Amino acid sequence: MKNILRITVFIFTLSSAFAQISTPPIPSPPPVSPPLAEEEVFKVVKEMPRFPGCENIKENSKKVEMCAKEKMLEYIYDNLIYPEEALKQEVEGIAVIQFTIWKDHTIRNIKIVRNPGAGTGEEAARIVESMKEMDEHWRAGHQRGKPVNVQYTLPVKFKLEKPSKKRLRDPFNPANDIVDVRSLHEEPLFPDCPKQKDSDCTIESLLEFIKENQLYPEEALEKGIQGIVNVSFIIELDGSLSDIKVSGGVPKILKDDAVEIFKWMNHEDMNWTPGKKNNREVRTKYRCDVAYDLAEWEARN
Repeated sequence: MKNILRITVFIFTLSSAFAQISTPPIPSPPPVSPPLAEEEVFKVVKEMPRFPGCENIKENSKKVEMCAKEKMLEYIYDNLIYPEEALKQEVEGIAVIQFTIWKDHTIRNIKIVRNPGAGTGEEAARIVESMKEMDEHWRAGHQRGKPVNVQYTLPVKFKLEKPSKKRLRDPFNPANDIVDVRSLHEEPLFPDCPKQKDSDCTIESLLEFIKENQLYPEEALEKGIQGIVNVSFIIELDGSLSDIKVSGGVPKILKDDAVEIFKWMNHEDMNWTPGKKNNREVRTKYRCDVAYDLAEWEARN
């Protein structure tokens, strides 16, 4: 009986030993890293973000802010296209868009937070999205003298113009009013470009025309005069050019030659296709540069 008891104890002890050898220790879980902190986005800061265009105003901050708001409203309503479905359903209201002006001036996180429907909210969001392509960027908000990320809330009003019982003059007269090319829904097209309906064709063809018809003044060549002439002109409803003006810090001799280039276009009856706003052809103000570069001229001639 004692022998049986000893054997039993021995087997139990041996089994426990093997169990300890064959079972690997359970590793402790690795320490959990704290989540990375997201960059803070403010809703109100001492200096709120500002739409571009008023940086040269040397006035107090309130005047600069008022100017920026006016510029922003001008941009919105120059670019707003009332959705066709909203016109059919006579939908009016205020769409509210929220977006973040990041401290690097970029626009992010565009959201529709109030939508009157029929495409109005989407149109308001499209306008904010188009601000990413502007030549000038928003000024970031500032807190304690440093740029910060700020959430901006923008209301965009959609209101239909109700027909008046009283006979009124058309507030917009395409025969008289001039629209800047940046405010058009369809850009004007250089002669021979209407088939493509492509603004790239206009830019390329205009540059080629300038090169072919530029006559570098002899006096400017002899004296080593060069520079860039800024040219503006009106594209009339019949496609001709008028009110050709030049500017820039260059001598008059170069400005006069630049004017002659565009007068020659009228002489040759080269008519543009006018730009359009709200599906109507309009008189359009257009700008371009004419470069007078000695090295480039010698290379071409």
